[in-house]
Amino acid sequence: MAVDAPVPPKSFLPQRPLLPMTHYHIIGFVVVFFAGNWALVKYQFGPVVGGSFEQKFSIENPTFRTFLLTSVILLIKLIMHAFWTVFFATKNNSFSKNPEDYNTGLASVAPSKRESDPEQDRAQRMHLNCLENYPLAVLCHLIMVSVGPDPTAASSFMWTYVGARCVWAFWYWNAGSHEGRAIMYSTGIFCNIGCCFQVLAALAIV
Repeated sequence: MAVDAPVPPKSFLPQRPLLPMTHYHIIGFVVVFFAGNWALVKYQFGPVVGGSFEQKFSIENPTFRTFLLTSVILLIKLIMHAFWTVFFATKNNSFSKNPEDYNTGLASVAPSKRESDPEQDRAQRMHLNCLENYPLAVLCHLIMVSVGPDPTAASSFMWTYVGARCVWAFWYWNAGSHEGRAIMYSTGIFCNIGCCFQVLAALAIV
């Protein structure tokens, strides 16, 4: 039975993939995530620094300062995604999560449900994606900091993650291609796994 394809919103960004995708590509991505980070530990980054608890979690430690700053950026960005969702729910009068919320937005706009409001619906999908990913990233960063990682590795992983998520948000909000979002998402996952490999290096497992 044929299904009508959804019509994407207009965008100045590309919306069609440059390369055809198969499920085997996903396996390839996972291999790159682990093999790439193994190679970085072995051939690129220096040894894990280590140190006492006080040294690793001192405000004078550049790695810990980077952790604090990148974590604050991610948490503030997460909060702003929530307000972004509420902004469009109010503007388009599309509150509908609870029955009592219906028609509590802008009085001059006809009420609707979230599913009928493409702006609020997209904002909420972005918010949910961030809720799924940011706590995991902050946890990966924290356990990496706890072992006294190579400073270059730590800074690279934490800042690249923040940058990738900012580009992801821009791409998602402007209805860019799934391929573009996937590249930014995968970059963030690569960084998270890289943090874990720093921990494995400290444990002398890799």
